[in-house]
Amino acid sequence: MKAILLGNAGAGKSTLARQLIGERPIARLSLDEIAWDEGPERKPLSESLALLHEFIGQHEHWVIEGCYSDLVEAALPHCSELRFLNPGTDTCIAHCRSRPWEPEKFASPEQQQAMLEYLIDWVGNYASRDDEYGLQRHRQLFERFTGPKVEYLSPASNPAPWQLYRIDDNGNAITMQRFSDYSEAECTRQDFEQRGHKQTYLIKASP
Repeated sequence: MKAILLGNAGAGKSTLARQLIGERPIARLSLDEIAWDEGPERKPLSESLALLHEFIGQHEHWVIEGCYSDLVEAALPHCSELRFLNPGTDTCIAHCRSRPWEPEKFASPEQQQAMLEYLIDWVGNYASRDDEYGLQRHRQLFERFTGPKVEYLSPASNPAPWQLYRIDDNGNAITMQRFSDYSEAECTRQDFEQRGHKQTYLIKASP
């Protein structure tokens, strides 16, 4: 698996990443970890890109999640699937308000709470922003990506959106199995085709 999860803050990217990984030895990178210096300033893009490519080169299987289009764009040529989490700003804001303390991001619960209203305002402007973090740029990345991709328009409750189905002799589509990893779905599809069956086997996204 080499999956990228893209979306607004509070869209559910971290939750989906944990669901995808489960107990498997799959590396995970939140782009927050390589985007920022200790203070409120972003790292130079070249430095973040170097860290990104170092991570990709070190791991055979990974999940990368974040809202940074400039970094996601650099990772796209290396990924096997793209998932765009776009449940709407109301859902994202509700998720932000219900988040427990994130010690990897904030020194204390009080510090996190002090930043909450700023975050809520920032998340609420997702649709109107034209920067690297806004809907317009995310949509552009998603539409231009030609590999396996799926968009979640509600909270991503289904971590296995890749559906393998066969077309029988009467033209009916029959679901066979669902997969959380597109690569696994593709391997299974090829295995069935190599058995010499006359029926057609296809994969479609069904979040």
